[in-house]
Formats: sequence, structure tokens, C-alpha cells
Amino acid sequence: MPRFFVENEAICADRITISDEDARHISHSLRMKPGEKLTVCGPDGTEYLCAAEHFTAGEVSLAILSRAPSANEPPYRVTVYQSLVRGERFDAVIQKSVEFGAAAVVPVAAARSEVRLSAADAEKKRVRWQRIAQEAAKQCGRAYIPAVAPPVPFEKAVSEAGGTRLFCYENERTLHLR
Repeated sequence: MPRFFVENEAICADRITISDEDARHISHSLRMKPGEKLTVCGPDGTEYLCAAEHFTAGEVSLAILSRAPSANEPPYRVTVYQSLVRGERFDAVIQKSVEFGAAAVVPVAAARSEVRLSAADAEKKRVRWQRIAQEAAKQCGRAYIPAVAPPVPFEKAVSEAGGTRLFCYENERTLHLR
């Protein structure tokens, strides 16, 4: 069943209004008709089972059939800190991190990172990465879209990471927990 994410402003009593790109996707790409069902996730983790009602230029009106807290979120909160890597490999890290239940992904600019980004390039990438996180969240049935942060230096990543920290290194043979 198709899944979409909305902000609180889109939810009004027993109706949800979806606009812009998602509305075009529902009406043109999915070719949904009145009465067809879809899932909408609110920012508080509530999942709404909805039926399409009205289609206008740039908007789709949905009737809320039922609502319930999402059961698809893991009981833990994990933030993935990943060193910047070349090509589409970082895209795959974001996608898989979201699918495995990460709450956030933080790109790390380490001394030996393969990629160096200017501030402008970093923001363009972050916007793209956030879209990848959203698509992965839709695909795997998440109730929230995990945040993708702007890249941070390695030192800041180490200082802001809380709880149990796991550092993965491709040539390491022992596990060290801190």
C-alpha cells in the first residue's frame, strides 16, 4: 500500500490534504482513483489509513478511515555516523541505515575521508540524502523519516555520540566497546 508523510497542518479532523509533489505522484504516477486506499504517517508517529476522495490540480483530499500508533519503529534509537565515501556508496549507507531502523545518519568528514565537500556542496548533498532517507522510509514502512545531518568533523562526531559507541574498521579483528 502506498505510504506518504505529512506535517500536522495537513491533518484536519477526519481529512488529510496532500499537495505538491506527493499529490502529483498519487494522481499521475500511481493513477489512484476515489476510494483507493493509502497510508499516511503524521509527525507524531500516527499512521492513518485513508481513502482518496477528491483530486484537484496539485492537491489530493483523503478521508481518514482509521488511525493508530505505528508499530513499525524499533524500540531503540540509533544514530549512524559514517565517513564520507565516493560515488553512490553513501547513498546506499543512508538507504540501508533507514531500512535497519536508524533514527538519524550523520556524515563524517574524517582526515582520511575519500570525499571533501564545500559548504554549498554539502548542503546540496544533504538535501539529496534526505530525499533518499524519505524514499527508504516509505519503502520499508517506517513511521518517521530519519534525519540526515550536515557533515561534521570526526572530532565533533566522537564528542556528540552518546550511549554505546561502536566503531567499525574494515581491518579490525577484535571488538572494543566504550
